Amino acid sequence: MNLTKNRISKQTLSIFAIVLALSIAIPMTTLSTASAHTPAWQITSFAYVTAAPNPIGVGQKMYVYMWVDTPLAGSAAANDIRRHDYTVIITDPDGSNTTQHWDVVQDTTNVQAYSYTPSKVGNYTVTFKYGGQVYTWNTSNTPGLSSANALFENDTFLPAQAVTTFTVQEDPIRDVTSPAALPTEYWTRPINGQNSNWYVISSNWLNGPYIRSGATATGGAGYGRYQKDGSAPETQHIMWTKPIQQGGVVGGSSTTNYGEGFYTGSSYNTRFSNAIVMQGILYYQEPYGNSGTGGDYVAVKLQTGQELWRINASATGVSLVPSFGYLYSYESPNGNQHGVLPNGILIASTTSYSGQGTTWKAYDASNGVLTQMTITNVPSGTIAAGPRGEYLIYTLTNYGTTSNPNWYLAQWNSSKILIPANEGGGQPTTANAVWYTGTSNASLASCYDWNVSLSSLTGTGWSIYRATATSLSATN
Repeated sequence: MNLTKNRISKQTLSIFAIVLALSIAIPMTTLSTASAHTPAWQITSFAYVTAAPNPIGVGQKMYVYMWVDTPLAGSAAANDIRRHDYTVIITDPDGSNTTQHWDVVQDTTNVQAYSYTPSKVGNYTVTFKYGGQVYTWNTSNTPGLSSANALFENDTFLPAQAVTTFTVQEDPIRDVTSPAALPTEYWTRPINGQNSNWYVISSNWLNGPYIRSGATATGGAGYGRYQKDGSAPETQHIMWTKPIQQGGVVGGSSTTNYGEGFYTGSSYNTRFSNAIVMQGILYYQEPYGNSGTGGDYVAVKLQTGQELWRINASATGVSLVPSFGYLYSYESPNGNQHGVLPNGILIASTTSYSGQGTTWKAYDASNGVLTQMTITNVPSGTIAAGPRGEYLIYTLTNYGTTSNPNWYLAQWNSSKILIPANEGGGQPTTANAVWYTGTSNASLASCYDWNVSLSSLTGTGWSIYRATATSLSATN
């Protein structure tokens, strides 16, 4: 009997193993078409709506914003994964309704805005209705969608509703878009983000192409430099002093010339020659012995002289002294990010890295930390500032011969590289992008805005004399 039992058990196990193998193999061939959740999920939605400003004056424009708790999984600018079926109903004090419907909400974050101008005084009610929808996207119909996000295929996001109110008064409220008044007394940074009009009195001294030069300076560089933005004080005051080396009378009679003082650098070893001011912080290199440069690189608060940080700019074995500050106003092509890239950077240029051409390294302007960003093979040429803070380089190159010239003019643009690799919302920008981290080759064709033939130029010896973002002057 025991023998029979064992024999039956083995047969049963063999059959079970075959059935189990078949049950594993079959679903693997049908996963791509079957629902990720069986049965499909019914997902609760949470609706939100707000109206602003509240209160508002009769006849003044206001805005209603509505959204559902989270964006749909995988929603991105490059695909059509979007919330559907939004409706807003605004009920005025007399009970009349204004209704607006959207079949598809185009914003990837599922927020929908609606402008409304009330015509009656009293209390209004805003009702937002989300109709719900089935998640229809998968890895086949939506290239780039991750398997994790595709798990929601055939799941239903249930309808939801939200209600809010606002009040309309007879007297208008102050226009919130009108510029804030300029200060009439001392002010400090950071400037409150609501005081956007204060840009007219505030500025930076970034060096490089961001500082204009006098018309008599050869090649657009030299003396007569000035800052076109901001305003200088009409009365000058010494706010603070900070020694950068020994100075004044040495004292005693041990010198050849009695009453002699320390060498100040004069025209040959100029001190404080390449200072940068950015966001109310002054950056400069201290002198080193007789040389006007070579000492520590220091950041101090412009208003008080308080030292914020100091570094040895040669700590890596290569002299990396910032030559200009960079504040780029980044406007995302996907609409997910806007504003100047924080924290701004201090760019140091060097040719000390063998085989990499002119190389840019960058410091975090807020703390002096050398970032992991490296840009190699930056072209040489005539520099200019772009409208958003870009660093533009113009190159004029003869691809022909002396007897048969073939001149081309190209515009290199820092914004092709110096942008975040992934912008707000996690959207990728370009493969060549670096900001605070990464290495990029500046000689790639993708780093140029254009490269055009100048067939009208004949002969040789042409060079760019002066450049701006909108005009060029060349000389032979």
